[in-house]
Amino acid sequence: MFQSPQQHSTSEGRRKQCVRSLSPDIALIVDKAQMAGWSREEVLIAIADAADQQLADLTGTAMTTVGGHADPMTDILDEPVQKRLSMPASGAFLLG
Repeated sequence: MFQSPQQHSTSEGRRKQCVRSLSPDIALIVDKAQMAGWSREEVLIAIADAADQQLADLTGTAMTTVGGHADPMTDILDEPVQKRLSMPASGAFLLG
């Protein structure tokens, strides 16, 4: 169940609240996909790409790419996924 945002939060505060609310479900999706045979890196990149596409559809802006590649999976072994996603190695972005 998702938590509702606090009424008097700043936009940054709301973003952090939203991340905390979504994190358990994102972790569950990643775990289930990994059990099906996908790597954690592949799943996180796919989630980022799907989110980018939905945001682009919503705002009418061009979709960004992870690591500057049209297909982020092309160089999956060439650099750490944390660098391509600009996230810390700890994965703290999921925990807020």
